[in-house]
Amino acid sequence: MANRCPSEAPKEEEKEQGNTFSKLLNFGRKKEEVEAEEAQYGDHPPLVLFSSVLDPVVTQLTLELKKQGIKVSGWLPAKQFTELPVLEKGYYVSGIHPFLSRTATNLMRRRKCKLVGSPFPINPDGTRAWLEKLCSVFGIEPNGLDEQENQIWESVEDYLQLVRGKSVFFMGDNLLEISLARFLVRCGMTVQEIGIPYMD
Repeated sequence: MANRCPSEAPKEEEKEQGNTFSKLLNFGRKKEEVEAEEAQYGDHPPLVLFSSVLDPVVTQLTLELKKQGIKVSGWLPAKQFTELPVLEKGYYVSGIHPFLSRTATNLMRRRKCKLVGSPFPINPDGTRAWLEKLCSVFGIEPNGLDEQENQIWESVEDYLQLVRGKSVFFMGDNLLEISLARFLVRCGMTVQEIGIPYMD
């Protein structure tokens, strides 16, 4: 899919015709309102996120980055072929799951993108570390991440009491074992052993 992404930004006339998703989001809004919203973002190089995730996850992560002043230029894969993000030399890319090393390598070698290496946003502390890393890459001061993470941990306290002090063993399956083990250790569990199919 990365090979099918356009290698240069479209001209202004093409921008007007394309991207039905952004047109839908801005339907009925004045041009000044849209421009004011765009001004909320910091001045940073384009960022493209890659991973096959559900629409609510796309929306949630995009909004989390928006709170930090980071604009997501596109997602790979896109919902429609016409919405594939532009991938020019020097664009930043970040993966959401650990099993995408071939895609990351392809983006770095063929498209000359810069990969942001960070923990994956799979649990509260992983998401916080992911956001902090992206903020540091773009020279932005993270805002309100401590309070947000503490609020999430407080909201799941009843469930933490059920697993705290228990032990777990992971057999290798899909490369999510390390992220899940990190989360469960933070929940108070003991991870006896982690088996992974291969280290990617």
